[in-house]
Amino acid sequence: MLAQTLSSQGSRAEALSYFRRAYELDAGNVVYQFALAKAYLANGRAAEAVQMLERIDPSALPSSQRAEYQGLLQQARANAGFD
Repeated sequence: MLAQTLSSQGSRAEALSYFRRAYELDAGNVVYQFALAKAYLANGRAAEAVQMLERIDPSALPSSQRAEYQGLLQQARANAGFD
């Protein structure tokens, strides 16, 4: 996915727009939801990351992302001032 490449190259704002577009095309895709939440957090938009993460059923994520989910949610809540 182009968004992942952009993000890994440090183009986080541009990557966010592509992650958002992928989500808009398939809002039920938990992998897209998770990627968008990570992009929100990387762009300093912790409250939006929390909202997106709370929509996700962690059991629907690939096993490789389930452990990361809990840590990301805790980090996003802390950054947003929710904890």
